[in-house]
Amino acid sequence: MHRDLKPANIFLTLKGVVKVGDLGLGRYLSENTIEARSKVGTPLYMSPEVLRGESYDWKSDVWSMGCILYELAMLRSPFKSEGLNLVGLFQKINKGYYEAIPEVYSDHLSGLVKRMISLTSSDRPSVQEVWEYCRTRPSSAILQERMRRHQAAADNNNEAVIENPERSTRSRNNRRKLAPENETPSRPSSSDQQQETPPQSRPPSSQGDIGNGVTEELIRRKHAEARMELLFERLKILGYENVLKKRISPTHFVSDSRTLPRVLPQSRFEDMCTLSQWLISLLGNESCTSDDQNNDPPVVAAQKILLAAEKVGVSAVAQLSAPALTSGLGIEVCELLDALSTAVVRGKEYCTTPPQYPKELVETLDSCDELDVTDDEQHSSCGWAGESTTSLACEDDDVFSRWIVVKEENQHPDDDKENVMIHSSIDPVAWEHERRRMLPKLQAVLQDKLQRCPIESSWRVRLILVQDQAGSIVAGQEDMRHEIAQIEASRQQQADQLERYEKQLNDRFLRTRRLYHESKTRLTKSLGEMQSVQTESFLTFESIQFDAESRIATFRFHFCGGRRFQATMSLAGPLQYPDETSLAVHNALLHIGLCILPWFWMGYNCKYIRIEAGYLNPEQVHFWEEFYQNVLSEYLYLHGLDRDRLHIVVDAPASKALPVLSERKLEQQGKTKVLVPLGGGKDSLVVYQLLSSSDTPCAWLHVGDRPQEFERSWRFKEIVEMTQSRTGDSAIRCEHNMEDKTWEREVAGTRYQPAGHPWAALVAFDSVLAAILGGFTHVAVGNERSANYGNNVVHEGRPVNHQYDKSFDFESRAHAYIRKYLVEDLHYFSALQHLWEVQIARTFANRSLESSENFLPVFLSCNEAPDGDKWCCKCAKCAFVFILLSAWCSEAQLLEIFGENLFEKQSMFPEFLSLLDDEGVKPMECVGTASETWLSLFLALQAHGNFTFLKDHEQEIRQKGAQLMHLLSDYNNEHLLPEFLEATLRQPVMTLGA
Repeated sequence: MHRDLKPANIFLTLKGVVKVGDLGLGRYLSENTIEARSKVGTPLYMSPEVLRGESYDWKSDVWSMGCILYELAMLRSPFKSEGLNLVGLFQKINKGYYEAIPEVYSDHLSGLVKRMISLTSSDRPSVQEVWEYCRTRPSSAILQERMRRHQAAADNNNEAVIENPERSTRSRNNRRKLAPENETPSRPSSSDQQQETPPQSRPPSSQGDIGNGVTEELIRRKHAEARMELLFERLKILGYENVLKKRISPTHFVSDSRTLPRVLPQSRFEDMCTLSQWLISLLGNESCTSDDQNNDPPVVAAQKILLAAEKVGVSAVAQLSAPALTSGLGIEVCELLDALSTAVVRGKEYCTTPPQYPKELVETLDSCDELDVTDDEQHSSCGWAGESTTSLACEDDDVFSRWIVVKEENQHPDDDKENVMIHSSIDPVAWEHERRRMLPKLQAVLQDKLQRCPIESSWRVRLILVQDQAGSIVAGQEDMRHEIAQIEASRQQQADQLERYEKQLNDRFLRTRRLYHESKTRLTKSLGEMQSVQTESFLTFESIQFDAESRIATFRFHFCGGRRFQATMSLAGPLQYPDETSLAVHNALLHIGLCILPWFWMGYNCKYIRIEAGYLNPEQVHFWEEFYQNVLSEYLYLHGLDRDRLHIVVDAPASKALPVLSERKLEQQGKTKVLVPLGGGKDSLVVYQLLSSSDTPCAWLHVGDRPQEFERSWRFKEIVEMTQSRTGDSAIRCEHNMEDKTWEREVAGTRYQPAGHPWAALVAFDSVLAAILGGFTHVAVGNERSANYGNNVVHEGRPVNHQYDKSFDFESRAHAYIRKYLVEDLHYFSALQHLWEVQIARTFANRSLESSENFLPVFLSCNEAPDGDKWCCKCAKCAFVFILLSAWCSEAQLLEIFGENLFEKQSMFPEFLSLLDDEGVKPMECVGTASETWLSLFLALQAHGNFTFLKDHEQEIRQKGAQLMHLLSDYNNEHLLPEFLEATLRQPVMTLGA
């Protein structure tokens, strides 16, 4: 099957061979395949079953061939119409709506097309049937009968012509081809020219016998049509439209048209004169185009054209008479223009040889002398009724014969008053005389109207006025161009000057404009925020009070101006309070208060946060808004709150902006000191273990999150006593108290319970304050690499991370922020950002067991510990730390730390499995990645293969854990480690890789 038959895919070679091309959509069907289902093809030629997606066979190609056959007859596709979209086309094809082939075509053809474009494929003929149908077209007997009738009609016409020897001058000229070649017809006399009138103006009675007259007129018309067809093609080649200023029809000079719009005989005569003079001028006679001929009578103008044609060597026009040309149509006019155009084309060396086509095996009718086609009932086609398909025959019929469809006007009976054709009987010559007589009077009327009221005159009058003034316009053209050029030069000069002035003003006031736009933007934003704050609830950071003697700072907050609560912070240790650092201290306290603020905000989750305790510029506001949105992502996710709901409004004036502490140049003076925040967890103790073995001066900042934690917690006491041998009196203590009873009563029982406190960020800014008071150059916190990975949850397009304030994103942002707005030369960094939790646990266990400072029994990382002194052995954090240490500690050491073996505790198994899920939600705790957990279980399995949980999952642990051993020697290059400490802090990686 071809499946895309259409006219564009049918080709005709130079030898006349028809070929089918473009087989790209073709389908070869094997002997076992009789149908296809692919919906391919061109919509205009696709069969209904293809459009409906049903199976189809070769009958689909028959449909396409039927559409092509229809288009060959109708010159358009059967289902195509103007403005039809694809849906409408499919509906027309599915319903079979198309215009039937007219009766001018044979029943044989229309019946075949109707069968081939049948909606039901079974009703369509096969390809073989179509071929047989074409071969069995009407038999040769019918053709012979038609030829016989045609020949009989021609013989009758010849006899009628012989019986009527009286002919007009036009009839004798028309039959000149039947005379011997050496016979020279005589030119009509001048008297004959004056007496002869155009055929259209003759009365019917003057034309002799009616039947013979009609036959002769039909023959002359057919000859004229054949001559005009060739003439029209030559005129198009020569570009007649440029001369006539219009287009004419291919039968313009053949006969009077019986359909609208009609063309007046005088107009045709003028067209003939114009074309004749133009063609003669192309042959070299310019005198023929004189304007004087426009005033000559038609006969004189025609005679001049004939004489001019003979002068330029066109001798064929010598047989033509001037009166026969005055009608502007007929065989004489066609012969005149044909002879002139032939001479012009031959002179311009155009290719006039017709194309040679191969002989086709078709039956043809013999040429006849007189063109008269009859139908099967012996009715002549001269009745001017209906549509007829005729074959033209002339001297060179073998070359130029072709089929022409002639549409003619229907005859109406005499009693049909509405549709009867009215023919004018006005003599063209008399009409021309009348036109010349009235022309001066009409021109005078137009001129009078123009002078009286030119504005109200018609377009023709105004056109004449413009033509009269054309001379003045052309005369002043050069002066006008010069003035316009001067004006353009002056305008360009002024524009350049304005452009220079504009550039100077822009350069001069560039900074002013920028400040104005920035101030306007801030003012608009502030006004909008203030209007919203007046209607929305808000939490206010009201003030900070710091007592240098007692070293206690108080942070006050209130909710919507009513309920008030506070938090306190106390400092102890070798700290100095010089006057030059007082503003820097207050600046650090302001930022500590901003870290405390979320503890109270989580009870109300209001949209706006107002800052009255100090001034923040727009860049700082943006930093803290993004910080709150990220560090509180767990809280916002768990309570289903908008991620972008926190907005900061600064109520303090810009005059209260606190300065940054300028560069102290301590490192250049050799006073490098590192401050290490030290809590009760594993990570900060590992930083202590690593840096205590280096030569770099270090000090320890003990940070507690409850009042008198250092005195109440035995674990904290043990840690302080162990580290005191190294720190001595250099240790600094920072203790926070956020147990505000008023706030606790407000949030008790509400559904907005606190979650995800920014403790690591609070420790960071506590360290900044201690660094200012203690003269430290570096702050080293213990935030590990696994904090960069969130909890596998996305809330409003951004990830949720319980440990955001321990991630490298916060570390890098805080490092740049501290240097820009707090202390210029303070280096804030994490000493464990390059290490995985499994590497940190190995270092912690080995160093604790190998030294006198064994922190294993005393450290505590559980956030749910009762009274802060005991592992709860219920939470995910306990489960994760137990897995880490089980890889490096014995069972006795694990029992000493946790009090029980969690691998034997069935209630902890779900917590273990939650840590191993790569795709599920990671517990909202400070735990590591699933990869670290699998590796730690693999190492624990080698040391404790008899534990229940390990035995239950042994196969999976071995399979996944063995592939993750590279994590032990992995090193993260994304860190802010100082160069002088990098070698010391890389020790866990280098030793674990061995």
